[in-house]
Amino acid sequence: FAPIRSILYHMKDNDIKRKARFYFGARTEEDLFLLDEMKMFEETLHDFKFMPTLSRAGDDSGWTGDKGRVNNSIEKYLEEDGNYEAYLCGSPVMIESIVGSLHEKNVPDEKIYFDEF
Repeated sequence: FAPIRSILYHMKDNDIKRKARFYFGARTEEDLFLLDEMKMFEETLHDFKFMPTLSRAGDDSGWTGDKGRVNNSIEKYLEEDGNYEAYLCGSPVMIESIVGSLHEKNVPDEKIYFDEF
């Protein structure tokens, strides 16, 4: 999360006007954090949306956002052959899965950057 957060602050501090989407995976709503900060980015950045996806949101949780894995959201919202750059951080398994989803949308390797932990 820290590398993505740094990118967002850089965009804010330098008034960078690019479309940006932050797909964030968590198990439950209780696992989401820094929501006030994400709201601030949505209000101050040119075209930014925080897009959390919950893998274990129960039907009775009241969660109205995306459910499943983050790559499901990427596959849902990204258009094929779009002009995208992707900055990823997460476990090696998650990175591999998301890179596969990005390849399905024809995002080339030279536009995919990641930190594995």
